[in-house]
Amino acid sequence: MDLKKSVKGFGLLFMLLISLISSVCATDVTFNVGIDGVTVTEGETELSVINTTGVINFTDEEHNITLSATNYDSVDLTVNPTTATEYNVTLNETVYTIVINSELDTFEIYDEEGTLIGTFDDASRILELTAGTYNYTAVKTGYENESLNFIVPDTEELNVSMVLLPQDTTDDTTDNTTEDIPVTIIVISDADSRLEQLNDFFRDNLPIICVFGVIFCYGIYRNMKKTNFKPGNKK
Repeated sequence: MDLKKSVKGFGLLFMLLISLISSVCATDVTFNVGIDGVTVTEGETELSVINTTGVINFTDEEHNITLSATNYDSVDLTVNPTTATEYNVTLNETVYTIVINSELDTFEIYDEEGTLIGTFDDASRILELTAGTYNYTAVKTGYENESLNFIVPDTEELNVSMVLLPQDTTDDTTDNTTEDIPVTIIVISDADSRLEQLNDFFRDNLPIICVFGVIFCYGIYRNMKKTNFKPGNKK
């Protein structure tokens, strides 16, 4: 009985000694991740949450850990404090797929800066974007532009259904264009101008002048006839 107790006590002492040795043989390891909110886990155990840079104490042996953050792809890493005490880890943003639903055969999508995101047809109706808020515009000739405002990863599908613009009506009988009519300017002297005006007057009023001329001549004739008549000449 005493032997069993001694063996049991020796076993407990040995385990305690191993635990003490392990705790003494531990090393701080620095992780540079560049972003906030990175969770470090080993198996099911959460070791730490790192904001940009963090330090975790590991025993001097290999450890298989996982670094993860919201909207970033997880990174699996093997850490061994005996070979390295600092690790630079890059987590890539997760790319989400958004399906576009539309009955249009083809259309274009632009971002808020006016940069073309892509041309979409029946063979390609998806967007691949990282997390964020997006303000896009769908464009197609002959249709009204459609605003596409959405948040990733909350949005999984987009519906594009632009409104057809009314056809332009044109009146072929109406011509608002004006022709340039050449104008010739003739400079003449004052004497020539008065003579030209006089000629124009006679030409424009020729019938009236003729009537007045006949009347004038007839009046002269009558006057001459009266002057030549003498009473003594009667028989």
